[in-house]
Amino acid sequence: MHQFTYLGSILTSDCDLNNEIQQRVKLASAAFGRLSHRVFLNRNLAIATKIAVYKAICISILLYGCESWTPYRLHIKTLEAFHIRCFKSVLGIHWWHKVTRVEIRHRAAGIDSAEHLLLQRQLRWVGHVIHMPSNRLPRRVLYGELVNGQRLPGGPKLRYMDHIRRILNKCNISTAELEQLSTDRDTWKSACANGLAIYNVSADQAAEDRHTAGTIQPTHQLLVRDARSAAESVLPSSACAAIYRVMPHVHISNTPSSTNVIVELDGLLQASKHRA
Repeated sequence: MHQFTYLGSILTSDCDLNNEIQQRVKLASAAFGRLSHRVFLNRNLAIATKIAVYKAICISILLYGCESWTPYRLHIKTLEAFHIRCFKSVLGIHWWHKVTRVEIRHRAAGIDSAEHLLLQRQLRWVGHVIHMPSNRLPRRVLYGELVNGQRLPGGPKLRYMDHIRRILNKCNISTAELEQLSTDRDTWKSACANGLAIYNVSADQAAEDRHTAGTIQPTHQLLVRDARSAAESVLPSSACAAIYRVMPHVHISNTPSSTNVIVELDGLLQASKHRA
């Protein structure tokens, strides 16, 4: 049997999460749809009330059993896409409004991203497992290693402990201090909260940098394309004048070849982009 359902989660023989993530999104989307008219699209309810219902029902369904997941970036993007799509419906935001995901989360009473909620649950579960006695099966599985066998070459699959180490690195929690921090529940809870706050800042900054780079690069390509079209539509002796009409703020010396003009223009644009 390749896959079967156990306690509401889909288990596969190759430990693949694709079917499980799709099932989680499908069930959470169905729950969101059943409550859309009564709650999420109801103008008589406050945004905070809608977000509270969404977190209590939809997020619980979406991240059910996520403590044992070993997700890849593709899975995180799938969860995040559903997360943001629900917030857009609640806030009445459409694609032509050009609102970033960071701003959407801030408008939605500062709710966290799907990856943040996933990391929060997994860190909580790791601390819970470390508190277990050494004879408990979850603790034995967490610290256990195979005596025989080896991993296949050429990019082996991500292991759960590898994923936990990545989480700790993202949250600035030292793996050497994991046992010590998790011995006290309050200390572990505070360390997780501080680490997730650091992760939020770095993730939001990275998203802003990607958004800025995405808005600058198309503008640069558009200017070069317009200049190239202007230069190729006229004789080489008139190329500089044609490009100057397209971009009057850039001074280009007269050259006998339109190709040289375009190369020089591209160099000037690259230099101005770095200065900005």
